[in-house]
Amino acid sequence: MTTINEALTPLGNGFRNLYRTNDKYSAADMAKLLSGLEIHNFLDDSQYFDSKVDNNVKYPWKVLTGIDVDKWNKYLVGKTVIFSFDAEWSGFVSNNDYQNRLGFELQTTAEDGTQHWNGSWLYLNTESGKQYCATRMTIYDKPIKSIDYANIYNQINTDATVKITNVKVYIDPLGGAPLGLVNPDMSTWEHQGIQIISQDGYQVAVLPPTPDDTKQLITHSSWEQGKTYRWTFEAKAAQPGGTIHTEMWGGGGFLTIKLTEEWKEYSSIGKPDLRYNMFYFWNVYDTGNIYLRNVKIYEA
Repeated sequence: MTTINEALTPLGNGFRNLYRTNDKYSAADMAKLLSGLEIHNFLDDSQYFDSKVDNNVKYPWKVLTGIDVDKWNKYLVGKTVIFSFDAEWSGFVSNNDYQNRLGFELQTTAEDGTQHWNGSWLYLNTESGKQYCATRMTIYDKPIKSIDYANIYNQINTDATVKITNVKVYIDPLGGAPLGLVNPDMSTWEHQGIQIISQDGYQVAVLPPTPDDTKQLITHSSWEQGKTYRWTFEAKAAQPGGTIHTEMWGGGGFLTIKLTEEWKEYSSIGKPDLRYNMFYFWNVYDTGNIYLRNVKIYEA
């Protein structure tokens, strides 16, 4: 006889796959979140990139259509949004002269003059493959005055075969509300000397040894005055003694952790110094690479 827990396991797995999350929900929570579910793509349908058809330059790209300033300001401002696409490739060869990634990006300029980059990137580490890629981000909460570009990109070696299909931008049905979190796209962070790869369905940041702390993974975050934040992340070390440091710039949530060689989750909590408005990780000692994934930021 099948137990209730056994019967609910496929539903829970499917729910987490739909929303690209590892968090667990009760059957009642899942039913509530799925009730009346509608996903509207804010781009035109059936957009694609095919390397055998589209332009063949060092960084081939193709314009996205269907999104405009009015639609952005009406539907997306301040919303938690999922950017997603399907990719299939063969003949990939890693090359430091290329970004070694596929995906799409939109650059906007807000009415207050700030610029923002939103989208989804898949960093390749296999010669061939087929993968769905989705990134959850929170759109800047001020109206925009322009979309400076909106493109699909193929930023790998141009002799590879690449297909990018089902390019979508839609409001996350979870809306960020049940968890109050942001799951950042690490590829948009500053990462001098740090590689971002795709592994087991995660973005993974590879932090090399940095005894001089010059190689850091930094994001410029929109913290709110007076609020406290908690962040969680998974990390592991390539060798014994590997140690990671994280904090909000200025000392908020200062944390240094000696890691194991297995993935484990860690967390910290702090109140940001808004003079700096940055959040970062770095590899403390010269003992080999550190691996970081599944970063989440919550209001505490």
